[in-house]
Amino acid sequence: MWKTFIEEYEGKLKPDFPLSTLAHISVGYSAGSIKQACKNVLTEYRKKQLEIRPLTISEFIGPLSLTHSTMDDLYEAYKKFTDHVTGDKLR
Repeated sequence: MWKTFIEEYEGKLKPDFPLSTLAHISVGYSAGSIKQACKNVLTEYRKKQLEIRPLTISEFIGPLSLTHSTMDDLYEAYKKFTDHVTGDKLR
């Protein structure tokens, strides 16, 4: 999801960019919140600097923290529902 939104806003990631870490940090955030964080980071000014200064994970943490996250209890309910439907809990 992160890669899709970053590319949608014309961002470029280096091959060693830690997308999995960013995904782990954003557990509990909606796709809309992640998209908004990408939009906030990838301003016209920042996009012009990408060749000189590649994107870093720390640039996304602040804007993501300013967006709404799913409440913990709702996230837990969602996980229980998903485990029940998919049978993942039984494996």
